[in-house]
Parts: sequence; C-alpha cells; structure tokens
Amino acid sequence: MPPPGAPQAPPAGAGGYGYPGPQTPPTGAGGYGYPGPPGYGPTQAQPVHAQPTQVGIPPQPYGAQPPYGYPQAPVPPGPGGAPGDGGDRKAARQRMMIIVSAVVAVALIVGAGIFFITKDDGGSTEADDGNKTSQGPTGDPGKDTGGTKGGFTSKPAPDPVDARLLNAVRVPKVKTDQVTVPGLWATDKIFAKTEDYKITGYPVEGGKPTWQIPLDGQVCQGWRGVTEDNLTAIVFEDHKPKNDKDYADCSEIGLVDLDAGKLVWQKHIEDGGSRIDFDEVTIGAGTVAAGGLDGGAAWSLDGKQLWAPSEGDCEDRGYEGSEEKLVAATYCGEYDSPNIKVSTVNPKTGDVISGYQVPRGIKDVHVVSADPLVLGLEAAGESYDVTDVWVIDDSAATGKLKTKISTRNGQYVVDCDSTNIGGCTQIVVSEQTDTIFMASEERSNGGAGAVNEIVAFSMKTGKTIGKADGDSEAATVPLKLDEDGYLIAYQQPTYRKGGSVWRIDPTTYKKDLLMRNPDTSVDQETWFSPDSSWVSYVNGRLYLGYVYASKPSGAFDNERLLAMGFGAG
Repeated sequence: MPPPGAPQAPPAGAGGYGYPGPQTPPTGAGGYGYPGPPGYGPTQAQPVHAQPTQVGIPPQPYGAQPPYGYPQAPVPPGPGGAPGDGGDRKAARQRMMIIVSAVVAVALIVGAGIFFITKDDGGSTEADDGNKTSQGPTGDPGKDTGGTKGGFTSKPAPDPVDARLLNAVRVPKVKTDQVTVPGLWATDKIFAKTEDYKITGYPVEGGKPTWQIPLDGQVCQGWRGVTEDNLTAIVFEDHKPKNDKDYADCSEIGLVDLDAGKLVWQKHIEDGGSRIDFDEVTIGAGTVAAGGLDGGAAWSLDGKQLWAPSEGDCEDRGYEGSEEKLVAATYCGEYDSPNIKVSTVNPKTGDVISGYQVPRGIKDVHVVSADPLVLGLEAAGESYDVTDVWVIDDSAATGKLKTKISTRNGQYVVDCDSTNIGGCTQIVVSEQTDTIFMASEERSNGGAGAVNEIVAFSMKTGKTIGKADGDSEAATVPLKLDEDGYLIAYQQPTYRKGGSVWRIDPTTYKKDLLMRNPDTSVDQETWFSPDSSWVSYVNGRLYLGYVYASKPSGAFDNERLLAMGFGAG
C-alpha cells in the first residue's frame, strides 16, 4: 500500500499497480516493574510475552546463533537503536516513517531482490539444516495427500447474479492534500465506509446514509474483520490538524457498533504526559488489542483495560486475532535487526500460551492467520514483499515450524502492509482442507490486460497441489472462505467488462461464477485495485473502498468514487 503522498495507482491494464503516566495493568498481564530477560539489555519492565523463558526458549545473548541453521543475514547500518528505547517518542516515530517511505520508494524502483529464507526449490519442506520439518498430527510426512482433511463437502453452485451498482460513495471534499480513510465493513443491514473524520453507514440495498459517527481525527487504521455481534475496531487521531505543522497522534482506539451506528467506547493511554501512538488494531477472542512501535495494549469489549505498553527493549508491534485466539508479534532490540517472537497469548491477561522464536535475519513478520498460525516473513535486505509463508504448530509451549512456502521472489503474491503485523490480503488459509491459496503474479496477456492463476499449496508439504485458472484478460485475487469452505475470489475488471466474483472448490479447484458486475461502471471500478483498496464480499454483495481521500487534480478525479457496492439489490 502506498504511503501518504504517493501517486495514485493507474487503472488496471494501464501499466500495472506497482503497487502513559503509565497505567498499571492487572496482575499477570505484564507491564511495569516486570524484570526483563537476560541478554536483552538492562533489566527493565517487559511485556509478559517478551520473556523467552516463559515460552520454553532458553535465554540467548542478542546475536546468538539462530535456530534451524539459518545464517545471519548482513544488515545495513540503521539509525541507531530501536525507536522508543530513549528520547522523544514522536520524533522517533517520524524518523521511522521517513525511513520507511524512502525504503518503499527504492523498493518500487529497484524491485524484488534475492531469496534469503527458502531455497527456490518448488516449495521444499526441508529446513536449512537438512532435517524434515514436523508434519503435524495427521498425514504421512513422506506423502502428499493433496491437502485434504476430509471435512469439506461440495454443494451445488447457485445461479450467477447480474449485479447492479447499489452504493456509490463520492470522495469527500477534503481541505488537506490527502486524508487517510482505511476501513470498509458490511453486515446484513449496513455497508460502512471510513470517510473524512467520520464513519458513514449506508443501507446495503442502496440509498442515503443511515448514520454517521463523527471522530476526533482521521482514521489511521482499522481492523478488517467484523465480530458475530457486528463490532469492529479502529485506530484514529486525537484531533484534526490545523495546519501542516500540527501533528496529530494515532492514539485513539475505538470500538464501533456497525448495526447501531455508534462508537461504543474510545480509549487511549498516556506515558509521561503524551499519548502513545498505535499502528494497528484487531479483535481476537473477545479482546481489542492494539500495537505499534511504542508497544501493545488491550481492552475487553466492555472497555476494561487489560494491559498496557511496558518500558524496556521489547514491544508488541501488533496482534492478529480469530474467534478463539489472539496472537502477538514482539520485537526486541535494534529496529534494523530485531529479535522477533510470535506468541499465542491469553486474551484476558497477555500471558504466553505458546511462543515461536523467529530466526535472526528476518526484518519483519506478519501474522497471516491466527488459527491456524500462519506467518508471512520478510527477509533482511529484501523489499517490503513477503518472501516466505510459514505454518507454525503452536499446540505446545514452544512453537515449531511445520511447513514453509516460498513466494519465489514475488511469483506468488501476499499483500501485507509493511508496518503492520496483521491485515494481510490476497492469501487465504483453509484449515478444513489444509490448504493455503495465493494468487500468482500478474503477467501481460499480450494485449491491454493481465492474467494470473490462484495456486493451492499443501499445508503439510508446502508444495503446489493445484490451481484455478484466471480470466484471459483480468487478474483474480483470493478474498476469503465462505461458510461452506469454498474459496471466494474477485476477478478485476477490464476496460470493457465489469469485475466478477467466483466460487472455487478447495479440493478440485473448479470455478463457479457467483456475480457479474455491470459494464456501465467499469471506469470507476478499475480504480479499486486490490493492492490499494479494501475488497469485501459479504452476503452476496461486493464492496470496494479506497484508503485515501485527496483533492481532485483534474476533471477526471471529480468522477472518482471513494467506495462502491455491487449486488442484486
């Protein structure tokens, strides 16, 4: 996703998208006064899940030889210590964002680099020390069973729908050059979109807004999920900047009731008189958890604070959740060469249930799925692309690597925001069939369009086990699993033909058309690239939403939409 100020992506086929005085947490939740682990610098307070001894990993000196025989990758000299380990928090964050923006710009020009983690061997399941990785409790380690667990039952496909445009949300008239507006959610009643300093809810059948939730500032990030009670969570600024020199903190955490159209509660944490910034938020097992460079915090759904960021050399950069689990990614040490642990934690206390020590030489980790635990890894020295996908067994106190899958230097696409732990898209995990689905890289079809496939990987072996061919003119990306376990995919529009939604059998990879978008709205739909937009398919309706609202730069920009909703009505 482009950083603020980045140029807008061109339409499909036009050249590609490139694109706190501290508050004391409850007993057992970690926090202030908790001794830090040996080998991580001075004895300071640490989050509970930053303790290697609690997850069955012996304390190691900072620079100790990594497990599994991985070599330590050379890391270019960085700006010094990790942001937040001394000095002004806001200044450190601003320096970090400048560095990230510069790296992203260079990455877009240079492109992907050399593989580091996984050999380009077609998905080998052997670790670098030559030993077979654990295959889990089921299946023969030496036999690829095709990725099925026997729990999937096929059902007849519904008749395809010729959709119409139900919702067309105009870009708001913003006073600044650009406002961030990430966030798009849908229930059986409401389609909601983040706009300028507010969230607006629209009827799913179309029509004028049903409600609006005013906010203190612009939304910095939102959770992509919705709970069974139709709740979601956002991070937003503490005020509306008055000018370019007025800096607003992404400090406010909000719980949003989508059906009622209200902000259930708004929370923040202060440290030394200033509010702590957060980069992302999730809801897992009934807990709202937010993380960032300054550490992580959590609240119950009724607004009770469960834990807060702690001082020291380690911080929870972010979380990913599911209905029953909450996973934390904890970074320790220098920003350019972190020691990273991924832990499944108790959602009420933050105590570690299972922890996996990520090998050194990994600069960033993304939690693709909390249950089952699947990670997207970025190797040091690479661009901000996910280079490998690992399946982790977190059934014991010490997590173990089960399977690794190489993205082959971008041949397979996983879209994860460079500064976020969760929220990865264009990758879908099916525990029911032990399969991971990724789209292959787009390639030219020899004309004005692009073509690709959706590829299935066995979670037992890491090898490709099948694919669903895409359209001959437009690329297709996986979105999610439906209630029956079918893979749902979005086929992007061409200049002549609207996009469409497909259902893919996760065992045979047979495609069934679910919905065709109208050709009359192609000009608007082509602007919503899955790389720079939120794409959601809920209750038979497709929603597309952009993440930035900008001043129009020309007559064509006046016709652009902030969000679209398609369906039968």
